[in-house]
Amino acid sequence: MKIDRQRIVRNTGMLYIRLLVTIVVGLFTVRLLLQALGTEDYGIFNLVAGLITLFSFVTSSMNAATNRYLAYALGKGDHIRFNQLFSLTFIVYAIAVLGVTVIAIPVGWWLLNYQLTIPANRLDAANWVFFYSICTFAIRIFTIPYICAINSHERMGVYAWMSIFESILRLFAIVVLWYIPFDKLSIYGLIIFFQELLIFFMFRIYCIHKLEGCRFIFYWDKTTVKELFSFTGWNFLGSLTAMLRTQGINILLNIFFGPIANAAKAISDRINSVIQSFIANYYAAITPQITKLYASNEKEQMKLLAYKSSKFSFFLMWVMSLPLILETPSLIKLWLGTTSPLWNSFTRLTLLFLVLLIFEPPITKMIMAMGQIRNYQSWVAIITLLSLPICYILFSMGYSPETCFYVLIIVYIIAFIPRLLIMKRDLGFSIMEYLVQVIRPSLLVGFISIWPPIIIQYLLPDDSFINTILVVISAVFSITFCALFIGMNNTERIYIKRTALQYINIIKHHKTS
Repeated sequence: MKIDRQRIVRNTGMLYIRLLVTIVVGLFTVRLLLQALGTEDYGIFNLVAGLITLFSFVTSSMNAATNRYLAYALGKGDHIRFNQLFSLTFIVYAIAVLGVTVIAIPVGWWLLNYQLTIPANRLDAANWVFFYSICTFAIRIFTIPYICAINSHERMGVYAWMSIFESILRLFAIVVLWYIPFDKLSIYGLIIFFQELLIFFMFRIYCIHKLEGCRFIFYWDKTTVKELFSFTGWNFLGSLTAMLRTQGINILLNIFFGPIANAAKAISDRINSVIQSFIANYYAAITPQITKLYASNEKEQMKLLAYKSSKFSFFLMWVMSLPLILETPSLIKLWLGTTSPLWNSFTRLTLLFLVLLIFEPPITKMIMAMGQIRNYQSWVAIITLLSLPICYILFSMGYSPETCFYVLIIVYIIAFIPRLLIMKRDLGFSIMEYLVQVIRPSLLVGFISIWPPIIIQYLLPDDSFINTILVVISAVFSITFCALFIGMNNTERIYIKRTALQYINIIKHHKTS
């Protein structure tokens, strides 16, 4: 099996069309929601909804397992096995919903009412948001098998249009929120639940009628369940670590600094999700190819795809992050109408953290395709979980809220070492080859490209909107030039040219058809 570059290009293009629309709508909804709820209620909503998100490590781990096994079955051309796995995972998801609900209700209620810093007059509304968030979370879990089926069939256009529709629904909900005379915080949680329910039924109807193997049949096989849970169990550990890191820090920020710090974290998390969406869309088109290449025993092709995607994703991340880092105050004020020093520092440190994380997904996807993830998840989890107790100790000693980001950056740099060692041992790939082909050109581009926009920013006399645009444009051009002529070799430049031509041909084809 060869790398299907045309399919990757087509799917990536559809995902980015979806992303551009959802980002524009999403950023606008954040401003409207912040104005509708106010800073305090906005921070409370993100904190309380995050209590349920804390349990989404179950979703993330099962999502990865389902994607892997469904794509593997399609890679083998076995549609009967695909239908069996789809039905089996649906049963497993139902069990997960029950388990999460039983655990989340008492734990979340205890945290919400006895541990977190929430004003007494907003506690009732916060409890309603918590209840609606549990219901929304349950619906999202049941939606996962259908999304995984669409991804494994590489029907990214459908996923793109559904996401666009969901974003428009979210915008409509916030517009309605402005005219509701009741408590807006609790009502917003209810509206989000009904939106999620509608999206679930739309995914279900499409998959049943358009994709082979998506009709539920009762299927139970102990061997398959054991294999699935073995994969999910260790990936569960990785997802749990990520959730503890994100939501654990949110809880610590609330305990030590209150809802205002949660609001700042929510804003930086929103920017985080926007940037992550670009990268996730890029890998959404590549991940099924990595799994199918491994299933076809094409390890060299898999390595080639993973290495190139690592380097290209860094360039993509850097071209988005650097302008935001340099012009954070101006861009946040343009976006939200106001800004604060805490919002600015949280945003900049979040972006730096994301730049460091960009090299992790391809390594993880290769090891997940192989199915041997126990040692990988164990070592990474042990190291990254250290961030929470370290943050707690430092906050107790009086350090600033920004300290948590410095801790995360250092811990995740250390965690990258076992990632490389396990890649070498389990896949047989050379660490030196990876450093030379991926890390070295990425660091060169990152270091060299930063100077032209910094110099231009320093020479400009004031912080006007025109000057902000000039800095952003200079950063984009600097990174693009360095990526093409320093970060890429001649073969990769030809590949980029060919990819651009394929995009143009696809656009022309759609216009003429």
